[in-house]
Parts: sequence; C-alpha cells; structure tokens
Amino acid sequence: TGLWRDALLYRAGVAEQTAYPEVGTELAAYAGQFELPTLRRALWASRRCLSDLDANIQARVALQAMVMQWP
Repeated sequence: TGLWRDALLYRAGVAEQTAYPEVGTELAAYAGQFELPTLRRALWASRRCLSDLDANIQARVALQAMVMQWP
C-alpha cells in the first residue's frame, strides 16, 4: 500500500510527502503512465485486501480481487 500511495502522491505532484524516496525516480516514471483515479483504485484495492484478510476471507480470493484492480 505504501508504494501505491507514493505513486499516487508522485502523480499528484506532492513528492515531498512520500514514504519511499529511495525509489522515487522509478516510481515517478511508473506513476506517470496512469491517471490519478487508476492509482487511487489500486491503493484502495490493496487496503481492501488487507481488510479482507483480517476478516478471514480466503487469501486466494482476496489477493485475486486486489490484483484485478491494479493497472
């Protein structure tokens, strides 16, 4: 979730708030390929997956649902 969050921040132009500046160059280039709603959906899906796993949803189902939302 941290990398998706940082990708969203790079794309939004607020790189100074990122948590992983050591991968900033690569992440900014990757994030530039996508629109903000796409990155937001990927972040939401990752957070939802963590929530589903905490609720004892089958790991395979939770992970598949998450990955299907990633760009």
